[in-house]
Amino acid sequence: MPIQVVAAQEDSPARITIHGAFDYSVSGDFRLALKKLEGVERCVVDLETTSYVDSSALGMLLVLRDHVERVQISNCTGYAKRVFDIAGFEAIFDFD
Repeated sequence: MPIQVVAAQEDSPARITIHGAFDYSVSGDFRLALKKLEGVERCVVDLETTSYVDSSALGMLLVLRDHVERVQISNCTGYAKRVFDIAGFEAIFDFD
């Protein structure tokens, strides 16, 4: 499965891990992931195993932000980091 969701624990945020390409092809899985995050205040999006990011991914992250109060992007490097920098996402999301 290209998207894995781990529910929030007591003091830990929910976690979404994207495997492979983060593009339109995973939008259906992403919508299912959003349903699992109802009522969640914090979420980490882990991009360690993400090979590609496109504008669809940017849109999905903005939708996620509408559902979750605080979103952190984790393990974002290389091409993906460049895409987020160009889009100005460092002003919208927390990056580690």
